[in-house]
Amino acid sequence: KMPLRLPMASVRAFQRFRRRAGAIIRKTPKKYAIGMSAAGLALATGNRHNLTSSVMPPVENIVSGLNKRWKRWSRNQYNVTIGLIGANCLVFLAGRFHPQFLYTHFTVSPAGVLGGYRVHTLITSSFGHAQLFHIGFNMMALSSFATPVINVIGEKDFLKFYLGAGLCSSLFMISQRLLLYSIKRTPHILAYSSLGASGSVMGVVTLATYYYPNMMVSPIFLDYPVASGTAWNFIVGIDSIGALLPFFNLNFSPICHSSHLGGALAGIYFATRYDKRRPYWGRRQW
Repeated sequence: KMPLRLPMASVRAFQRFRRRAGAIIRKTPKKYAIGMSAAGLALATGNRHNLTSSVMPPVENIVSGLNKRWKRWSRNQYNVTIGLIGANCLVFLAGRFHPQFLYTHFTVSPAGVLGGYRVHTLITSSFGHAQLFHIGFNMMALSSFATPVINVIGEKDFLKFYLGAGLCSSLFMISQRLLLYSIKRTPHILAYSSLGASGSVMGVVTLATYYYPNMMVSPIFLDYPVASGTAWNFIVGIDSIGALLPFFNLNFSPICHSSHLGGALAGIYFATRYDKRRPYWGRRQW
């Protein structure tokens, strides 16, 4: 067989790479040596404690990192936003340990409200969540859109609006279910229950879109930012279609779209009414 002959340029390039790699390895401490496995690293350093500390950061570093992240996040949030997120998280944790407590006091249904013994759930249902993804998505949206809204209306009015939007979303959902029951006469329609801060959050998103229609947002289902007005129109369109599907026996979604529409209507009503109380130069101009 003929011996393999490499071009001189390739041989020289390999020699230069070997010299540079050797220089890097000689300058690098043994416990961070490149190319060593975890076992070889322990043998090379002769100190397993250093290996553990280099691979797994100590608890103090983790706590310090979380503390820095918390300060960085809370610096841009108002107290009312932090309080609302904390209340939602407390109810979520309580529901994980006592599901019946969550269902009784933090889910709203036409049968429960019309029966007269769960009227308080018209508002408290805005603080209940059953899944981690549900509360995570709602609280992320709340923390993202609450600050620009509070900059316009203030913390006191924001809290009133948040609770009012939750009440409006619950009433809109019940109205939709009563209309559906009047058409189909199916008893289980009145027993339908919902929970979550989606209605209140949708109201906050509506206010943010009203005051900042050209604000760029990045929806989860898109890889590029779009104007908040465009995103809001798309979401309201999807919710409108979803709210009409049960009337045609085509309800495939577990999302309560009627609650979202109720929150959006609350946002539109509040924005127009609030503008009339503000000076002319401070009003929202289309």
